[in-house]
Amino acid sequence: KIAEGDAVLFRRGDIFRGYITATSGVSYGAYGEGDKPCIYGCLKNYAEEVWRPTSEENIWAMIVSTSDVGMIIFNHGEAYGNKKIENVFECDEDYEFFYDQENGLLYLYCSKGDPSRVFYDIEFLSNKTLLYVKDNSENIYIENLCLKYTGGHCISLGKPVKGITIKNCEIGWIGGAIFRNKTERYGNGIQFYGQCSDSVIDHCWVYQCYDAGVSNQDPAEAPEVTGNVDYENNDV
Repeated sequence: KIAEGDAVLFRRGDIFRGYITATSGVSYGAYGEGDKPCIYGCLKNYAEEVWRPTSEENIWAMIVSTSDVGMIIFNHGEAYGNKKIENVFECDEDYEFFYDQENGLLYLYCSKGDPSRVFYDIEFLSNKTLLYVKDNSENIYIENLCLKYTGGHCISLGKPVKGITIKNCEIGWIGGAIFRNKTERYGNGIQFYGQCSDSVIDHCWVYQCYDAGVSNQDPAEAPEVTGNVDYENNDV
């Protein structure tokens, strides 16, 4: 069991798929040599799965078990999908997609043929937070990680939190999932929500977020006091 004082280290150059709930007093970082370890919110490369043609011309389908898909990224940013909200019949140009939440089916328009033959990598951005810091957490260190491909927030911090350091991280292709209703979409790179203090975000690169790259937010119904949070040397 992970406990205060532990370090969770990911090997550089490797790809890990899944979600993290951080523990107070624990460091999350990298070891070895090479590129930052990548942690992807997409649980598999969907270019390696079976896409099925539908009765609609150029529309391909895939079963996806999630509450929503915010975006689709092809070949790590070579192309990206344009989400349609109402129905599959809105999709009439390449890479437009519709996610049928009720039946767990994703429909993609691809005139070039089977998407798994067109692209070597296809990432779905599911409606989840990639790295979650729970309420009342303290002294968490997050460094030298590449965090990508989730349809919710990338790093979401509860309230109150204290002593959080996020340093030398790459955060990209975040958000786009539906939030509270049929049309409202969201997804921040780093989000503090409510009271936070004595924290640092330093030398991070945050890009291609559906909403804000970095955000300090307070609940409107009960504003909290935030103090001593430093943003230094970031590219957002």
